Amino acid sequence: MRKSKEPLISGTRICFSMRMEEFIFYWGCSNETPVWGVELDPITMKPLGERIPLISGNPFERGYERMGVDNSIFPNSQEAVEQQYQGFLKNADI
Repeated sequence: MRKSKEPLISGTRICFSMRMEEFIFYWGCSNETPVWGVELDPITMKPLGERIPLISGNPFERGYERMGVDNSIFPNSQEAVEQQYQGFLKNADI
């Protein structure tokens, strides 16, 4: 028997649908990865298939995912982020 009260996996959720009688295990969500999901066997709690992306971010098409006043600031390109990071390192004398 498990004695710890800490969660087994941090940041994860399991959703049970009474109508559909299925368990959906979902996790993730960052600025680079989607929210993933997989259906679980309700008895063994083992995956019944492969994980699939459920929700992905797209700030270029969805204005509400952008930053700034009136959600008007588009994300920086990888090149711009790298340039800003190198500038930070130079100014921090690292």
